[in-house]
Amino acid sequence: MNYSRSGRNQYTLTRFLREHFPYRKNQLDTFSHMLQATLEGKHVVQQSIADRLPGEAQNTSKLRRVERFFSTHPLSQQHTASYLLDSLPHNKKLTLILDRTNWDLGQTPLNILMLAVLHPSTSTALPLCWTQLDHGGNSNTEARVNLLETLLQILPVERIGMLLADREFVGEDWLTFLLDRGVPFTIRIRENMYLDDLQAKLWFENLKPGEVGEVVHAVRLGGLAVWVQATLSEEGEKVIVISNVSDGLLLEPYSERFCIECLFKNLKSLGFRLENTHMTDPRHLERLVCLLSVVFVWAVKLGKQVIIPKKKHGRLARSVFRVGISMMLELFKKPLHALLDGLQSLFPKLVGY
Repeated sequence: MNYSRSGRNQYTLTRFLREHFPYRKNQLDTFSHMLQATLEGKHVVQQSIADRLPGEAQNTSKLRRVERFFSTHPLSQQHTASYLLDSLPHNKKLTLILDRTNWDLGQTPLNILMLAVLHPSTSTALPLCWTQLDHGGNSNTEARVNLLETLLQILPVERIGMLLADREFVGEDWLTFLLDRGVPFTIRIRENMYLDDLQAKLWFENLKPGEVGEVVHAVRLGGLAVWVQATLSEEGEKVIVISNVSDGLLLEPYSERFCIECLFKNLKSLGFRLENTHMTDPRHLERLVCLLSVVFVWAVKLGKQVIIPKKKHGRLARSVFRVGISMMLELFKKPLHALLDGLQSLFPKLVGY
């Protein structure tokens, strides 16, 4: 990294960040350094980040700066989630996806329960808010409720179009909470769960691959009235979903649930290698994912400006996220006027530049 150019870029980036994040100048400077170093390295190991920080200080000093950032900086989910939500269209309902990602650090399980939001025009999942579970298994109702309540403090429930989740995220108390809070949901259930007095799989015994079956009336799941649709995959796996919405289009929005799997891959093995971090402290890990959350927003905002060709099967030749990351790296190499133009698209609130 060229120091003079990096220094200029960092100063410019700090000016843009201050419009969205309520930090002191020295905190914004550190934030911008960490963002660019994480982006350039595409790696979350602290030494890798320290290697890419600007300046002529000894590497040990840079590493201490990185460590201090993760232990003391005011960066929080509330601030990054507000920035992320502000970057999305305000006139469209949002799709949320709930899921977990986990890995082991030696004998220590790291287990993150995350709510992602789907970018409306790219179908790219972005990390919105999350909590670190203190065990290696499934989440419980309390953890899910607390996570969603945290989000609802900054996101009006009226902006939620649908919450999607897989088979882990069922349970009468949890579904009752969603109903009480007015959150529309579409959630996959296990085949052996009972709808009215019949196992779910028996409602759809004669499905053929690719067919969609539905119950034309509400049925009871425990004490709750829900609507049901099912399909059979080409591999013969039965997918049964329930919803508190009766519009007859349940499986179509549910198919977007897989986008959070792509998010996890980009956070981990195919992207920033989150599973290689040695952090176990929840507060330190929160700041790390906050950094990545901002980088993901930037990548999607840049990548969606490009027309990406499709392959024969209809999928994009490259993901919007990967195209955006490449564009971001190129952006920081450009002359000042081009850098300002590029950053303007990432920070639309800016005026006077």
